[in-house]
Amino acid sequence: MPTEAQRAANALMQQRVERFESLHSMSESRSRLEGTLSRARVEGRVVFTPTWSEADGKVLLDAGFAPPARVGTILKSLSIALTALLLVTAWAMLSPAAPTSAAWLLGLCTGLTVLAMPWVFVAMGSNRLAEEARITRAIKAALRDREEKLPPAKKWDDD
Repeated sequence: MPTEAQRAANALMQQRVERFESLHSMSESRSRLEGTLSRARVEGRVVFTPTWSEADGKVLLDAGFAPPARVGTILKSLSIALTALLLVTAWAMLSPAAPTSAAWLLGLCTGLTVLAMPWVFVAMGSNRLAEEARITRAIKAALRDREEKLPPAKKWDDD
């Protein structure tokens, strides 16, 4: 059974579709969803693609969730940077020309980076899961007349 950290990290690149049935007409469902999503504070950590259809007189929404393109770019960039850091560290430790203090410092930085990297991925995945949950709550509130349980807008001290 995957842990919460594994689930969040796997969510980074996962694409999925969830189906919702509406209690309203097609046009009313669309307008209700647009209004509810505008209040849901969607920040772009997930690409939401709504696909509407009708079957047996019921209005259906297939909600597609996919990662933004920048997530793949970030993950690849971090992988390349970590590989380069590992290679430079190995060179510094094995090369007689490199100062010992530099090799030790590079080794320490590389070790800390390797330990921190999974937490970065978990944080990114958790942010995506949170946004998907906000969108799902907004869909349920709009299409199924469930009570909206969106948190109130954040009030800052300087407002």
